[in-house]
Amino acid sequence: MLKKIIIGVVTVFLAFCSILIVKQHIRYPRGTEVVYAMQEPFTIGPFQLEVTDVEGLSLTEFCDLYDLHMKEEDFDASYNIQVILVRLRVTNQSENEQNVPFSGVMISSPDYANSIELFSAMDINDIGQEGLVLQPQETREILLPYIEYGDSYGVAEGSLLDQVPLRLSFRLYPEKTVVKLNDLW
Repeated sequence: MLKKIIIGVVTVFLAFCSILIVKQHIRYPRGTEVVYAMQEPFTIGPFQLEVTDVEGLSLTEFCDLYDLHMKEEDFDASYNIQVILVRLRVTNQSENEQNVPFSGVMISSPDYANSIELFSAMDINDIGQEGLVLQPQETREILLPYIEYGDSYGVAEGSLLDQVPLRLSFRLYPEKTVVKLNDLW
């Protein structure tokens, strides 16, 4: 009897999820991609966003600049570890305070994607456990650090920004919103 109840509950749950997925795809039959350039403002939800700058640093330069305690000596030198540091201007355009979900912003190339180095981002932007909360109409510049391994991209030495097409993905569906970080795309 218990087995039949469990099977029934699972069946109802799967049917409910299937209906929601079908409704979502009917509403948005095919995702689109909107591409922005650096220093071009765009809006997602209650936020106006603008990628204002990007730079590549060695891990040691990054740690020395922000007094962090990771060093390249702790890693195999053949990895060609670099930090892609993205400066993002965020404005809360709503009438309520908003928590900025910056941790979901991905950096990607045609073959590889990576997420933000969250703990470093919290340290260098003075963000506590509550996250980044903006008051109505408040604007703040934040730094998004991405620790990248050159060997993941096939780059043994030199800057990833000069050799690999990179972009940030802010949202994936129904409208994929991306910003090109260099002119290699």
